[in-house]
Amino acid sequence: MATNINTILSWFKTGLKPTQAQFWASWQSFWHKDEQIPQSNITDLTSTLNAKAEKSQLEGHNHDPNAHEEAIGEKLDKGGYTGTAKDIDERIAAIENPDRVLKFGTINIAGLAITIEANAFAWVLNKVTYLIPDAFTETIPAATAGMYRNDILVGNQFGQYSIIEGIEAANGEAAAEPAVPTGTIKLGFISVFGTAIASFGSTPSIEKTTMVDADRIVIDDSADSFSKKSVKWVSIKTSLKTWFDTIYLTQNSNQEVSGVKTFLAGKLGLRNAANTFTSFFANSNTAARTYTLQNRNGIIADNTDLATKQSTFTGIANYIVKSLDSSTLISSRLFDNGTFFGIGTYRTPVKDFTLGNQTNREIGVENSENTTKGRDLIISAGKTINFIIDSSFVKISPSVGFPSYDMTASSNNVYACNASKIFKQSGGTGPFLDIGIVTRNYRAITSTITNDIYVSVKDGDIYKQINESGSFVALGQTPRNYTGMCSSPNGDVYASVSNGDIYKQTGGNGDFLPLDQTIRTWGRMAAAPNGDIFALDSSSIYKQLGGVGDFIFYKTGAYGGIVIAPNNNLYAAIGINIYMQTNSDGAFNLTDSVLAPIWGMASFVNGNIYAGDYSNNIYVQQNSDTGIPNLDGGTLKLKSGTGKGNAQSKIEFITGQKLSSGTDMQIETLRGFIDENGHMIWTNMPTFSDNSAALAGGLPVGCEYKTATGDRKIVY
Repeated sequence: MATNINTILSWFKTGLKPTQAQFWASWQSFWHKDEQIPQSNITDLTSTLNAKAEKSQLEGHNHDPNAHEEAIGEKLDKGGYTGTAKDIDERIAAIENPDRVLKFGTINIAGLAITIEANAFAWVLNKVTYLIPDAFTETIPAATAGMYRNDILVGNQFGQYSIIEGIEAANGEAAAEPAVPTGTIKLGFISVFGTAIASFGSTPSIEKTTMVDADRIVIDDSADSFSKKSVKWVSIKTSLKTWFDTIYLTQNSNQEVSGVKTFLAGKLGLRNAANTFTSFFANSNTAARTYTLQNRNGIIADNTDLATKQSTFTGIANYIVKSLDSSTLISSRLFDNGTFFGIGTYRTPVKDFTLGNQTNREIGVENSENTTKGRDLIISAGKTINFIIDSSFVKISPSVGFPSYDMTASSNNVYACNASKIFKQSGGTGPFLDIGIVTRNYRAITSTITNDIYVSVKDGDIYKQINESGSFVALGQTPRNYTGMCSSPNGDVYASVSNGDIYKQTGGNGDFLPLDQTIRTWGRMAAAPNGDIFALDSSSIYKQLGGVGDFIFYKTGAYGGIVIAPNNNLYAAIGINIYMQTNSDGAFNLTDSVLAPIWGMASFVNGNIYAGDYSNNIYVQQNSDTGIPNLDGGTLKLKSGTGKGNAQSKIEFITGQKLSSGTDMQIETLRGFIDENGHMIWTNMPTFSDNSAALAGGLPVGCEYKTATGDRKIVY
C-alpha cells in the first residue's frame, strides 16, 4: 500500500530517526525494478495506446501509393521538398513529353542492305524532337550459316540512326535482342538468318498482343486539370460497350436504326412508304449461313419472278448457249474459243470461220418476202485509210520486248533507251531495233534540231552522236544521276538531275552548266515549239518560260513521262493514264489508258505521239491524217477445195436466168467456171457474126461473144 509522499518526507526530517515500519512503508510506496507495472496503474496509458496504429497498419500505409493523395494535393507549402523550381519543371516535362516514337517509318531491305527514306521516323529524347531529313543506308553483317540474330534499329539524341547487333542463336526465339543503349530509343527490328533477312519492321518485335482486365493505360484526365490517371482495361471495355450500344445493333434486344429493325424471331423488317413495318424477311436456319447480295443496283427476284426463268445448266466449254424452250438452256452448235469460230464442227476449228463437214454448206442472205427484192451479199477484203479513226494509244504489235526509260524523235527516226541499250524505229514505222551501242545504264535521251542524239548514263557521263551517225562520244561531264533531257528549238540542250540541279549546254556546245534551280527529284523533260521548257519532279510539273529564268510551278501530279507535240499540245502520263493539254494551256484531259506505267514519251515530225511503258510495250497515237503512203489494200481470195489426184476443183459462177416480165421464178443457171487446170470455161457464150449482130441481138457494150469459128470478141 502506498504512503503519501508528504508523510514519508515528514519521517525523514533533520534530527528524526525513522522506525523500521516507516522505512518499510516508504520503500513499499514505490515500484521495484524487478516488478511488472500493470497498464491499468499507469495514467491514460491504455487509452493512449488504443489511439495509436498497429505496426502492420503503419507498414501497409507506408507502401500504399495513394495513402496521402488528397492531403498532399491540398498542401500549400513545400512539404519539406528541398529541390529547385528547375527540378520540378524537368520532372513535369518528363511526364508531359516523355521519350517516345512519334512516327514509325518504313525499313526497306535489299539483300543485307538497310535503307530508310528521308523523314521516315520521328522520336523524342530528353524533350527534344528529332525528324531526320536525310536518307539512311547501312549494310549489316550476315549471321553465321544456320544461325539467327535479332538486331534493333535505334535513334539517338544526336538525330542519327544506328543498328545494334544482337546475339546469335540456333533459333529465332533464343536469339535475344540487344539492350537499348542509354540515350537512344528503339525504332524497329531486323531478324537475320544466315545471309538473309528473315523479317523486319518498324513495329517492335516484342509486344503484348493479348490484353487482360488488370492491364492499365495512362490517360490525361480532362476533368482533373489533365493530371495523369490510369484506367484498367476492364473499365475501358465496359465504357466502350455502353457507348457502342447507343450507335450499333445489340444482340439481345429489338433495335431500330434508320428504318431497319431486327426481330428476335429471326425476321428483318423494312419500313414501307407509310413508315410502318409491313415487309419482313423470315428464315429458319439450322446452322450458320451466309447470304451475299450482288454488288450493284437492282430488284431482288422472288419465286414468282423465277418461275418462268430459264434454269442453269452444265454446258460444254466454248459452245454458245441457246434456249431449247422457255425454261431450258442447252449448248448450241456454235463454237467460239476466242480465236476461231465454228458452226456444227466435230473438231476444234482451225480457221477464223469454219462450217461442219457433215454435208455441203451454203452461206447466203435469207429469201425476201414476195413483195421485196432480194438483198445484196457483199464480201469485202480490208482496206487501208488516209484518216484517223480515233485518238487511242495503240500498242505496237508484236510487243517491242523491252522497257522504255525515255524516248525521243529526230526528224527521221524514233529512239528509246533503257538500262542497257538504245533502240531505233526508222522513219517512224516498223520495229524498234537495237542500234548496237555499248551496254550502259542509259536513263535519258534527246535529239536536237540538227538531229544530234544525246543520251545520259545513270551516275555517269553524257554521250553525243552527231547527225544520227557514227559513235556516241563522251562529253566529259561530271558524273551525276541524269534522269531527264530535252533540246529547245534554239539548240540548247538541258539535263536534269534527281535530287540535284538542272543543267544546260548552250547551243549544243561546251559543258552543261548549272542553272541554280531548287534541288528536287527532277525527272523527265520536254521542250515546246515556242521555247518553253518543262521539267517533272516526283509530284509536279515545272516550267521555264521561253527557256529563260527559273523553273516555276505549273501543275500538280506525279507524272512519269512528258512530251510536247509539234502543234504545241502537251502530253503527260501518270501511271497508266495519259493526259493531254491542248496548246499547253488549260485543263489536262484523259486521252487513254494503257497496260503498264509510262516513263518515256516522244513526238514524231508527223504528229504521232509515242509512249513507252516500264514493261515490254510502246504505244502510238496516230495523229498523221494521211498516214504511210502506198499501202496495199487487202486481197479478196476465193479458194475452191483441193481434191486428190486427177479429181476436179472448181470455182463456179451461177446466176438466175432472165425470163419475160412477170412473177415466174428465175432458174439458177451455171454461167461458167474455172477448173482445176486454171481454165476459164463459159457454159453458154453467145455466138454472133460481128459487133452489129451482137448489138442487134441485145448484148450490152462490153459483153463477150464468139464467132462461129470460135473467135472471142467484145461488144463495143
